[in-house]
Order: sequence, then C-alpha cells, then structure tokens
Amino acid sequence: MIMERMAKVFPLIVRLKKQNKGKDIQGQEPCPACGTGMLSWSHSAFNGHVWGECSTEGCVSWME
Repeated sequence: MIMERMAKVFPLIVRLKKQNKGKDIQGQEPCPACGTGMLSWSHSAFNGHVWGECSTEGCVSWME
C-alpha cells in the first residue's frame, strides 16, 4: 500500500527537484496520494533531497 502511495508522489518529488535546484525551500501542495490531505515538503539546496509528509494520518511521509 505504501509503495502505491509513494508511486503517486514520485512525479511531484522529481518536479520539486528540477524546479528548486540549488534552493532551500519549503511548501505545501494537495497530496497526490490520498487527494484529501496537504503534503508539506522541504527541499535542500545542499544535496537536493526532498522530505515530505501528508497531513492525512497514515498516508505518506519520507526523508531522503
């Protein structure tokens, strides 16, 4: 189940990495995994990693 949810989030992660290369930035977007929660995310300028967590309990969260 978690792999299916992360598969829905992966295109968002790829887009955030491309759009924010070299920037420390945070934001929120509607969650593509559950469609009801808000996905809070953070992008690191240092290594390009993206961290995120959905506001819906048990949906998705990750840290690269």
